[in-house]
Amino acid sequence: MANWRITRWLALATVLGLSAPGAAFVTSRARAHTMRVPSTMRPPVLCSDASASSSSGKEPAPEATGEDAPQRPWYKRILQRPKFDRASLTKLGSSMVLSYGFVSNMNAGFLIIISWATFRRANPLLSPLTAGTALGPLVIPGLSAKFLLVYGGYYATVGNLLRPVRIALAGLLAPAFTRAIKVLKERFGLPQAGAIGLVVFVANFLGTWALILVGVRLACIIAGVPVFPPAAA
Repeated sequence: MANWRITRWLALATVLGLSAPGAAFVTSRARAHTMRVPSTMRPPVLCSDASASSSSGKEPAPEATGEDAPQRPWYKRILQRPKFDRASLTKLGSSMVLSYGFVSNMNAGFLIIISWATFRRANPLLSPLTAGTALGPLVIPGLSAKFLLVYGGYYATVGNLLRPVRIALAGLLAPAFTRAIKVLKERFGLPQAGAIGLVVFVANFLGTWALILVGVRLACIIAGVPVFPPAAA
């Protein structure tokens, strides 16, 4: 194709009667014309995302991280196996310890509630409490051996199965304990030890006893049995 075009240009130069320099000029122009590649035949130029964004004047959107990242559903976060390393535990600090203590107390409270209702349903004439031990003017009741066997059975089965869930819940609740301690320190002027002690007393002590007292009553109502046998009431 290119040789045919050069031949055509030479024939044109001969017909027009051009001199040798003119014929050479026409031949060079013909060769230059034949070496040009049409724009439609040129391969497309591929550019990277960075060059494309820079040419358009728009920066690529950054990936969402941290608080901007979409949160997974709460039940998936609980069932997910927690990953605690030294850095995360150091960051959580005492809040993780308080949170795990609170979750453990709640777990023990739920097991006591289930054990109490189970024991009373199986033993209508027996009380889970014993006569108690006298400490001066106070009489502290104890737990019967049969009730402890029921509780131990639930703890060995349900309690061990829920251990990963307890650790995951403790990790989720640790920031809440951090915020509670911070509020007590900043708004009420409590020292670090005082804020931690108040949180432990309210959440771990009062919260656990409130759960047990209310939960045992509701569980016995559902089971259709009184909290205590008539003889022990």
